[in-house]
Amino acid sequence: MKIFFTTALLFLSLVMSARDVARGYRGFFEIDGSLTSWRVADSYEFNPTSGIKYHNIHRQAFGEVSFATSHGYQFNPRFFLGAGLMGGYSGIHDGWFLGTYLHARTDQTFGRYTPYAEIRTGIVTHAEGGLYLSPAVGYRFNFGHRTNINVGIGLTLRHTGGEDTTGSFYYNSQGDLIHITLGKDPIMKPYATLRVGIDF
Repeated sequence: MKIFFTTALLFLSLVMSARDVARGYRGFFEIDGSLTSWRVADSYEFNPTSGIKYHNIHRQAFGEVSFATSHGYQFNPRFFLGAGLMGGYSGIHDGWFLGTYLHARTDQTFGRYTPYAEIRTGIVTHAEGGLYLSPAVGYRFNFGHRTNINVGIGLTLRHTGGEDTTGSFYYNSQGDLIHITLGKDPIMKPYATLRVGIDF
């Protein structure tokens, strides 16, 4: 028990030694986990008289995991601007996607606390749409060294086109039907996102 409390106090003392981000080059390596949901149907049939009929309609969660790296310039302790590349796997179309984005971020220091806010916008090769927008807020764990740990939460928004459709059909790379989503596509489909990584 004594070792646990000693370790915890040491950790807190390191975290509490907050410092501003230095001006100059800055890079990030991160992993994102995102989650959303759609109303889906397991199967469908087409009737020339009544049209398409869907079977076993229910709500289903879809996730994706991606790795990202961005690099740019820290203009002052409060403002970073850079560009990045990302790649990951999407559960909704059972396939991989790639993307590129602009990355703007502000780091703040309030006593020993070091929160941040950021926004990323770019283009991805994703089945739900090409436009990517991801605002997030988080915390930078500063250990008194050049490298910091960042943990953030936010939204990943994908532009779906806002088409007035009742069903969207998703196929895998082999051309097999894997998902039928129902309802009008939103203009921007939101994913809840957890982001963890390092900056250096």
